[in-house]
Amino acid sequence: KARRRLLLAAVLVCLVPMRVTVMAGAEVLPKDPLLVRAPLDGVIERFEVQPNQSVKAGDPLFSLNTTALRTRYEVARKAVDTAQEEYRQSAQAAVTSDKSRAEMALRRGQLQERQVELDYTSSQLQRVQVKAERDGIAVFADANDWLGKAVSIGERILVVADPTRVELAVNLPAGDHLEVQPGDLLTLYPQGSPLDAFDARVTTVAYRAEPTPEGFLAYRIKAAFVADAAAPRIGQLGTARVRGPWAPLVYVVLRRPLVAARQWLGW
Repeated sequence: KARRRLLLAAVLVCLVPMRVTVMAGAEVLPKDPLLVRAPLDGVIERFEVQPNQSVKAGDPLFSLNTTALRTRYEVARKAVDTAQEEYRQSAQAAVTSDKSRAEMALRRGQLQERQVELDYTSSQLQRVQVKAERDGIAVFADANDWLGKAVSIGERILVVADPTRVELAVNLPAGDHLEVQPGDLLTLYPQGSPLDAFDARVTTVAYRAEPTPEGFLAYRIKAAFVADAAAPRIGQLGTARVRGPWAPLVYVVLRRPLVAARQWLGW
């Protein structure tokens, strides 16, 4: 009887329902940040801000080298002066010559073409200094990583973000995949703060696993922090506990060994 009771107790314990949970790497990211990109091809000459520095709309962020553009501007300006003089001479000669009147129309077209090129170069010179379009903090790693670096038009340089609007990004390994739905609760345990924890609700789940910088396949999960609690800072790393469905204790304990055995045996 004692053995039966012990066996029955073991069976009952194995059938106790528990949440299936997985620990996954997570990072706090800005929500709806303003991407600041290179306005044109060039070399970054100067950074006006430091990482995590507060900026206001209109504050300068960084500048591109203007040497090549200023040379092009001077060449275009001299070309306009030359075209204006040629047009003026043609207009004077057109008073007495039909041939000069036809040439005057050609010179006018050339002048307009040179003027367009000058205006375009001038507009590019006005764009070499990039300014913040809204208030926030400048989010990037290090200004020294960009100084003297050649960039292409549209290349992302930094972001301007509201420090009070953040979200949680979790990389759930494909091998630990759980059925996670929008609205499910996650908990972030930040690195370096063993006594802190932040709850967040799932907003989106990637439909397929993608390679991560660490070299493994993972499903990207985005979550919004609970409004009542203070949110962590942008860039905070940590571990997120992802909650799955309820299952018997025996399944929770044997889940990973069963997955490994199935992959090894091929069934």
